[in-house]
Amino acid sequence: LDTAHKEAYKFAVKKNYDYLITMDADLSHDPKEINKFINCLEDYPFVIGSRYIKGGKCEMQGFRLFLSYFGNKFIKLILKSKYSEFTTSYRGFNLKKLKDFNLDIIKNSGYSFFMSVIFELERRNIQIKEIPIIFSERTFGKSKIEKIEILRTLKNLFLNILRK
Repeated sequence: LDTAHKEAYKFAVKKNYDYLITMDADLSHDPKEINKFINCLEDYPFVIGSRYIKGGKCEMQGFRLFLSYFGNKFIKLILKSKYSEFTTSYRGFNLKKLKDFNLDIIKNSGYSFFMSVIFELERRNIQIKEIPIIFSERTFGKSKIEKIEILRTLKNLFLNILRK
């Protein structure tokens, strides 16, 4: 995951794009919400779609919902962050406002990458705008999150704390 996002970011910078918006391809992120991202990107360098703020909604069920909801709460608590969403890939980057930021500085891989991007932006005092999204249960496919990813994320969470 981290490699794909880093390559997309580099491509967008190289092509001199104004914005880069990333999202899941399994239709759990509604493309109709892209305009909300673009509107916010006019004023903010980074926008994240949040399931866990007022107006947001997560339609996952069972263990996936439990893991996502409490995982994001735990990350927020440990990082002492004001943000509520760390793990979604529905994100927008204003590449003109992020000239001094590069995703290659994020060394975590897999799903930890998403958390670490937020951590690094916050650490550098780069403004983040959270907007509510509805995260739908995927239309097709299965989750690719391996059980080991939970432990990897915990390890990377604590390594980020040591970097503060």
